[in-house]
Parts: sequence; C-alpha cells; structure tokens
Amino acid sequence: MSDLVFEKAPSKPWFSLLFGKRRGSDLPLLRAEWRGAKPWMVSEYQEICGFLKTAELPITYPQVLATPLHFQLLAHPAFPFPILGLVHVSQVIEQKRPILQHELPDILTWCD
Repeated sequence: MSDLVFEKAPSKPWFSLLFGKRRGSDLPLLRAEWRGAKPWMVSEYQEICGFLKTAELPITYPQVLATPLHFQLLAHPAFPFPILGLVHVSQVIEQKRPILQHELPDILTWCD
C-alpha cells in the first residue's frame, strides 16, 4: 500500500500521465488524501453547470476537488496500467449532507 497525503492541492503530473510507460496486471492499493481541501471557483462552476448560486457546493463539486488526487494516483510509479485508453464506465454520487462553500473537507481517494 502507498499513501500520498497533501495539505494543499497537488500539482498535475502531466508528463508522467501522458508519457510514463507502464506494464503490469496487479493493481496495488494506492491512496491519496487532501486534508482541508479548499474549494475554488465555485460560483463559476455553478454558473457553467447550471446550478443555483447558493452557499452549498453542487453535488458534483467534490469530484472536482478529488480530480488532482486522481491524477496523482494515475501517475504513481506503482500504478501498473498505461493511462491513455483507460476509461471508467459508471459513477455514483451519494450525498449524505450538503457541503458548504466555506468548509474545508478532507478528500480521500484510492484504487485497488
């Protein structure tokens, strides 16, 4: 298992994502966490996606916060598959309670 922990938004590892050579079939448990994730450009996101401008984050916005962590997992040296050509076929969003814009949630994402 490999854990990556960030106190601020991680940078995007574009070179590793696009040009890293991967070979393998076993996917180890990889986790990435961003503690105190600060939402950004929420009003622009609300406008572009057609959400009402409220103090709550749109239900899909946590996915935006998790995206930099996804990039880190995909670029991790232990991730065995080439990035180009990978697709996901479904996604489910379940909201337990609204997240307010001023909150700084911890985001945890993993693959295994």
